[in-house]
Amino acid sequence: NVKMVEDIAKYIQVGILGIDVLAEDISKPWDEGSFGIIEINAGPGVFMHLAPAIGESIDVPGKVMEGHFPEPAHGRVPIIAGNCISTELAAGIHKLLDGLRPGIEFGSLTAEGIHFNGEYFHNNKHHDDNVKLLLRNPKLDAALFSHSAAQIDDYGMVHQGADLVILDEPQGSEAILPRDRLPGGWLIETGEGRAVMTRDGVEIASLTIEEAGGRDAALLELVGRVAQELLEKYD
Repeated sequence: NVKMVEDIAKYIQVGILGIDVLAEDISKPWDEGSFGIIEINAGPGVFMHLAPAIGESIDVPGKVMEGHFPEPAHGRVPIIAGNCISTELAAGIHKLLDGLRPGIEFGSLTAEGIHFNGEYFHNNKHHDDNVKLLLRNPKLDAALFSHSAAQIDDYGMVHQGADLVILDEPQGSEAILPRDRLPGGWLIETGEGRAVMTRDGVEIASLTIEEAGGRDAALLELVGRVAQELLEKYD
């Protein structure tokens, strides 16, 4: 019966599912008795395993997490966060990353809403709902989030830290974004006609925005210099 369930999951390409059956005796193979599938649930409950009416608790959520993330590092994807990140800049970063890793699943959240691989997906009323919706994409390879001071005040960042932070003359709570950079993360700041990249407080690159062809062009150039390392961070 377990093999039958595994085969069903393989054919419909669902990693976590619950299959409800009616059986005269569940200990007998499905093809040897009265046995019928009545429902396949892609969002099954697990509480009955944690607190069963009979028997010991079984840590099903732990097994689910192990199945998705066999090693701790595989629980993350590279995250870019900042303020005033335009949809156009997000699209440019997607094109840049896709050139390094063709077919990458790239999600971005800007003032216009959520985009996956450059295509508009949805825009919830609440910023935190957008962040959570983007991160729930099971195929996500890299993510970008643009936060305003008001959104940070109301919701926080929701995601845990960032590997690259982009700041353009931050206002209010936007200034805390560099605080939550993850180890080895980069910071790009723009202002007074320059774009400067630092890592661990040390300047590693800078560009004059006018010479680069504009703010977004300068940012894209600097992101490109670390893009390969960024993509490989959690491989």
